[in-house]
Amino acid sequence: MKNYKYSEKMIFTFLKNINLYDDPIDKTIIEKITEDKDFMIKCIKAFPKIAEHIPQKFLEDLEVIKVLPTHRYFNYEIFSKLKLKNKKIAEAVLAKPNIELDYLKNYPKLLTEENILSTASKSLHNKISVLTRCSIREELVHEPLDLEYDHQLSANLPIEIRYELDNFKANKKISLEKFKKYFELGLSVQSFSDDFFIKLLRALSKANPDNNFILYRLGLISKSDFFENIGMFLLKFGAHEIFRDSNLSTSVFKWHFNQDTSLLINNLIDKVLTKTKSLHKIETVLSDLLNYAEQAFYNWEEPQLHYYNYKGHPEHEFVYKIYGEYEDDFEKVYNFNDLRKKIYKSLKLRNKKYSFLLKIDLEYGSSYSKFYCKELKCKNYLEHILELETIGSNKNEFFSYFKKNIKKISFYDADIANIFLKHLLDAYSNYLNFYSRRSERNLDFSNWQDKTNSKDFLEYLSKLLNKHQNKKILKDFLYQSRASKSQIQNIEDQLLSKLDKKLLNQKMIEYYLIQYPFRINSSDWTTIDDINFYRELSRCLGRHIYKNGYIPDKFIHDKEIWQNAVTKSYRALRLAPKSIKEDKSIVSLAFLANPKSFSSASIKLKRDFKFLKELFKNIKEAFYYVPQDMKIHEDICVPTLKEYPDLVTHISEKRIKEVPFKKFSQQTRLDLYKIYTQSKGPKDVLELANLKRTFLGKSFSEKVITKINSEFKRVQKDEVEEFVNDILDESKNPFEPSNLPF
Repeated sequence: MKNYKYSEKMIFTFLKNINLYDDPIDKTIIEKITEDKDFMIKCIKAFPKIAEHIPQKFLEDLEVIKVLPTHRYFNYEIFSKLKLKNKKIAEAVLAKPNIELDYLKNYPKLLTEENILSTASKSLHNKISVLTRCSIREELVHEPLDLEYDHQLSANLPIEIRYELDNFKANKKISLEKFKKYFELGLSVQSFSDDFFIKLLRALSKANPDNNFILYRLGLISKSDFFENIGMFLLKFGAHEIFRDSNLSTSVFKWHFNQDTSLLINNLIDKVLTKTKSLHKIETVLSDLLNYAEQAFYNWEEPQLHYYNYKGHPEHEFVYKIYGEYEDDFEKVYNFNDLRKKIYKSLKLRNKKYSFLLKIDLEYGSSYSKFYCKELKCKNYLEHILELETIGSNKNEFFSYFKKNIKKISFYDADIANIFLKHLLDAYSNYLNFYSRRSERNLDFSNWQDKTNSKDFLEYLSKLLNKHQNKKILKDFLYQSRASKSQIQNIEDQLLSKLDKKLLNQKMIEYYLIQYPFRINSSDWTTIDDINFYRELSRCLGRHIYKNGYIPDKFIHDKEIWQNAVTKSYRALRLAPKSIKEDKSIVSLAFLANPKSFSSASIKLKRDFKFLKELFKNIKEAFYYVPQDMKIHEDICVPTLKEYPDLVTHISEKRIKEVPFKKFSQQTRLDLYKIYTQSKGPKDVLELANLKRTFLGKSFSEKVITKINSEFKRVQKDEVEEFVNDILDESKNPFEPSNLPF
C-alpha cells in the first residue's frame, strides 16, 4: 500500500482498536504517521508505543524530543538514537526523567559536573561496577553487582570488603582510592576530585536500589542517606525492588533491625512521611510493605526458616515462613492500629473531610474514619458498608438488612450518600450478574418475593440518585450489572424510568444502550435517531452491530460506521452492503486489521489491478484473494508462480489454458505441469497430452497428439499406461523422443 492515502481519522480509529504491544503495526501506517510532524506528535501523546518507530530525521527536532516517552522501558530504544549535537535538544533530553548516565559518555561536550550529577540521580540502569573474584576461573573480574539475579552474591562480593560480610561495622570503610580505581561508568572517573566523586556516588545511590545497598555496605554513603533513599524508592518503585532475596540487602536490614519486621516497617513509614503527605501513596506503600518486608530477613540457613504446603496447592509449591506461622491477623502482628494512629496524627487527618477518610478505609482496609468518629463523636458509616460486604451472596439477608438499617440512615453529606450509593449498587449488581454459576443467588423477577424486594430497593435508589445527581455512580452500575433481558427490563421500569431528565439525559441513555444494545427501540425513551450514536456503537460492537440488526436502514451505508466496525472486527466487512465492500478506504482499513478481510471485498475491487498494487506490499500476496480471472493476470501469476509453483493448483481447469506460460522457462513450465497433474489426479491420455501442450508449448505437444491419434489402435493398453506413467515420472525427460512408446 505504498500509494494509498489513509486519512488521519482512519489511522486514529485503527490505533484505538488494536493492541499496540501485541499487534505489529503496518509500515504503511507508520509512514503515514511520520509524514506530518504535528500528526506524529499527536499520535505519540495518545499512543507512546508509536515513539519506537520515529525516523531519525525527527530525532533532531526539539518539539518531538519534548513529547518522547520517558518510561524506562523506552529509554534504550529511543534515546540511544540521539546525536545530541544541538545544545537545546541535549538540554531537553537531559531534563527528562529516567535518562541514563551512559548516554553522556559519547558526548564529551556534555560531560560537565552539573550534567553528570543531574543525570546520575536518574540513572536507574547504571549499576556500580566493582572488582570481584570469579568463582570459576579464580581470577579478578570487573563487573556490575546485580542484587536481583546474583543468588551467590556472598561469594562474589568485592574482595576489598569481604571482611565486612560476617561482622558489619559502620566505622570500617573501603579505601576511596581503591574503589575509584575499579569504579566504572564509561566516564574517566580517575580525573574527578574526591569531593565530586562522593557527590557522584550519592547521586547514583538515589537512582538505583542496588547502588544504594552496595555503596552503603562499602561505607561510601551515610546511614541517614541510605534510609532517605529507601523511603524515596518505596514511593517510586514499590517494596519489591528493595526487599529482594539477596544476601547483600537482607544483611543490611538484619543488622539494623535485629529481625524485627514491625520495627522495620515503622522506621520506613517514618521516612515515607517525610517524603509525601499523600494518604493514598502512604497506604499503597504500607500495603506493599505487608507483602515484601519480611523478605528482608530471609536466611536460608537459619533453623527458624521452614516450608510447608498450603492447602490445595500442588506438592511442589512451598511457602517459606520465618519465626513461626502467623495467623491472618496482621494488624496484631505488626501493630498496624498504632501505626495508622501515628499516620493520622502526623498528617493531621482530623482536618480532612470524613467522606475522604471513608473512601481511603474502603480502598485500603484502613481505620482512619474510626479514629475520626471517635475523636469528633460522630456517626461511623463504615460499619454499615462493611456489614453489606459480609452479607455477600445471600440476597435475602441483603434486602432484610437494607429494610432494617439502610433505609433509616440519614446522610449529612452528599459525598457520604454517594459512597453508600456506590456500594449499594455494587451489591445489587452481584445479584443481577447472569454470568454467575450460582443461580440461586441471582434475582429472579418471575419470583414474587425477588420482584417485590427489588422494586422497594430500586425506588429507594431512584430517590437518592435524583437527589444527589451522581452520574458516575449510575454509569458504573449500568456497566457492571450485566443483567439479563428480563432483569434489565425491570430495572428500566423500576429505576431508570423514574429518574429525572437531568440525570437520565440523552448521553446517559446512549451510554445505557451501548451496554445493552438489545434494548434499542424497546420503548419511547430508548429510540435513537442520531448517527453519531451508531458510529460509537459500531466502534464498541464491531460486526455485531449489523449482525444483530442494530443499524437503522437509513444509516446502513454510512462510511464511518463501517470504518469503526471493520477496525474492531475485520469480519464485519463480510456483512457490509455492496457500496461499503466497494469502498477502497474501508476495504483498506479492514485489510490492515487482517489481510483475510480482503476475501470479503467486492469483485470490482478484486479485479482492480491498480488498487491491488497499492493495497498489497507484494503483488504475490494478492494471488490468494483475487478471483480466477485475476489469478491468470500476467503481473500477478507470473511472479507468484515463479516463487511459489505449488500455487498453480489454485488455478481452475477452465482458466489454466489462459496462463501466460511463455513467460516461464521450460524447466519451470515442466515443474508447474508436474505439480498441476499430480494434484488434479489421473487423466486419460488425451487430456494429459492437451495439458502438456498447454504447459509445455505446441512444438512438442502437437507431435505427441498426432502420433497418438494415428497409432492409438496399435498401441496396447499396457503401453498407454506406461506412457502416462512416463509423463508423470519426474526422472523422465518428455522432450526425449526415445522415451515415447511409439
